[in-house]
Amino acid sequence: MNQPDAPHTDFDKPPFFFTLEEKFKNIGGGSLYYRADIKSLDLKGSENILDFGCGGGAAVRAITKHLNEKGHILGVDTSGYWINIARQRLAQYPNVELKTGDIRTMNLPDHSFDVIITLNVLHHIAAEERLSVMTVLTCLLKKDGRFYLGERLQASHGIPVQELRSLLAGAGFTETTFKMNKSKYRGIFVPQ
Repeated sequence: MNQPDAPHTDFDKPPFFFTLEEKFKNIGGGSLYYRADIKSLDLKGSENILDFGCGGGAAVRAITKHLNEKGHILGVDTSGYWINIARQRLAQYPNVELKTGDIRTMNLPDHSFDVIITLNVLHHIAAEERLSVMTVLTCLLKKDGRFYLGERLQASHGIPVQELRSLLAGAGFTETTFKMNKSKYRGIFVPQ
């Protein structure tokens, strides 16, 4: 069942609701909001992590608390507005790097990430571009890496779970575990 794209949001001039939601996510350094997501990652601390669609960096900051001196996290977002906020928040973290742009044109090295996460991002990507984005993410993940997906399922602002699974399978991922309720899906995938 295909659904139309969610209404377009200008993330360089985000509406009030998005800025308020992002501030809420950042309370307590993001640890409270992202507790279940981070627990699911089962981090050892030395991973090289990509946060695709990192926004203002709340999840990045929460994850850094679980990394040691060998761990590194790259936050990528298409919005210069949100990356600038993330840069201000994360300036004191030496194991964090932030980049603005389209993941498909960044020329990041293949098989360079142990973990890739994307939280509430895919429904903002145009339906016809999702597979090409996911295919790039598949190439960036190490052969024994894990892809963690958190996504909204609401018809008005999300993607149906069947469509998510089909998209990830088409990009070369296999679902290993998941948790789901009527509004949220969380799953871990590995390369096929």
